[in-house]
Parts: sequence; structure tokens; C-alpha cells
Amino acid sequence: MSRFAKSLVVVVAVALAARASAQTFPAAGAYVPFTCGAGPMTDAANDTPNAAGPLDLVGTNPSPVAFHAADAQFVYLRLRLAASPLSGNALVAGAWGYEIDLDGDRNTYELLISVSGNAVAIYRHPTTAVVDDPADPAVTPPAFSYAFATHAASSAAGSGVGGGNDAFLDIAVPWSDLASVGIARDTPVYVWAGSSTVPNALDLDLACFGGVGGHLGGIDVGRTTPDPNAGGGGTGGTGGGAGGTGGTGGTGGRTLEGGLGCAVSPLGTALPPLFLLFAVVAAIGVRRYFRSSR
Repeated sequence: MSRFAKSLVVVVAVALAARASAQTFPAAGAYVPFTCGAGPMTDAANDTPNAAGPLDLVGTNPSPVAFHAADAQFVYLRLRLAASPLSGNALVAGAWGYEIDLDGDRNTYELLISVSGNAVAIYRHPTTAVVDDPADPAVTPPAFSYAFATHAASSAAGSGVGGGNDAFLDIAVPWSDLASVGIARDTPVYVWAGSSTVPNALDLDLACFGGVGGHLGGIDVGRTTPDPNAGGGGTGGTGGGAGGTGGTGGTGGRTLEGGLGCAVSPLGTALPPLFLLFAVVAAIGVRRYFRSSR
């Protein structure tokens, strides 16, 4: 194997290893609460049958139940649970997620981002069988999925809203994939948070609702933007502030069809970082070839 080929193998291996490493999540101060009515999302402990421990979403005004944050490449979603969702390094049985409305109709949702088993997933919900029902299942298989080990994490929340040791469950989803299902940084959205027995619906504990059988339109979630720094805010509920459209990252990391040469990265560059590595190494190899052939 030539020296150039060996160099190429090493560079690609390092790049792939970096891409597979666990996501670094933002500091606690970067997270902004989702809202219900005129305040942050809250949820009482033990308010839903069959949703105990880690399946019990909990939150108060000082310690809200659901949050979001963002950087150049990812949107981060956080839930406060009454107990850790981990058994060792694996999730316990159940699912946790966010149903997202894109069309302004709070009786339906269009996307579900959830975490269960060993995966984080984005599901589409293009048609509705039962209107106003968060348990109406999204389409399977998911549009995108990611390993739990690289795109999710759980940590102690430092609160006792659930009567013990609350825990955070965090997930990271790339802007580039969200763009392909209709979400940019400044897209006005309604967001419902909840737990579930299945990965492609929310059928257990819903934030800002006590009991069972909650309806989407009956939960006064605020309208905001996925990136809390992109003009969103949304402390209002029905008819609440939609946020502006003047935020940064208007493409939301959109990926165009046509292969590597047509991709647009979340940072606005014309080519993805891995492709640039190939280009740089290839250029060096070409220069060395012509020098040696003189």
C-alpha cells in the first residue's frame, strides 16, 4: 500500500470514529422551557395510572418538565422524569417523546421525535386516523433513527419533584435531518411532551395534563420555534406568540439530493466536513505524485 493510501485510510478512520462518538450536550443554562398557557410546562407527580417512576413526567414552575436548546448542528430536547430511565447503560421499557405540530392546527401533529430501546427516532404522521389523539400512531418505520449511545443521555436532575431523585433524559437530533421533514430553526411549532408504551405515539403521561385520555387541542401548549434563539419564545398557549422568522440558520441544515457534492451543512458550507477531508488528502496525494514523476 502506498504512503498516500495509508494516509487516506488513517484520516477516514479518525473521521468516522469522531462521527460515532457520543454527543456532547449543552450546559443546563442553555436549555429553555417549553410552555403551557402563560408559564413553563409543568406536570404533577403520580398523575397518570401505569406511568410510575421513569415514565412519570414531573415539573413545577421553578423546575419545568420539558426544555429545548440548540447549536449549529443539533436541536436538544430534555425531559424531567420522576426516576432514572436507565438500567445500567440501557433504557428501561417504555418510550418518551415530543409530538410536533407544523401546520398551526392543534388537533393534529405532523412529527414525533422519540427515544426508546436503543434508538432515538424521527417519525412522520402525515395522516390522522383519530383526530385530537396523541396516541394516534405515527408511520413506521421512522424517517430517521440514531443510536441511543451517541444521541441520548440521562443524568441526575438535582430535584425531587417526583418525590425522590428526578432525572433528565436528553436527546440530540441533527438540523440536517429535521430540515428534510419540514423543520427549520425558526419554524413555528406547537410541541407536546409525554411518555408512552410504544415508540411511535404518546399514550401515557402528558405534560400539562393530569389523568388519562388527554387530547392535543385540550392541552394549552405554547407556540415556539425549535431553536429558542431563532425568534421563538412562545409563552402564550392557544393563539400564543409564534416567534419571528428572522432567526439564523434559515436552511436548518437542509440536505439536497444529488450526492455529497450537493449537500449543505448546518454551518452553511457547500460541502460536508468528511468530503472536505477526502478533498484535502486527495490534493496532497496528487501533488506528491507529480513531484515524484518529474
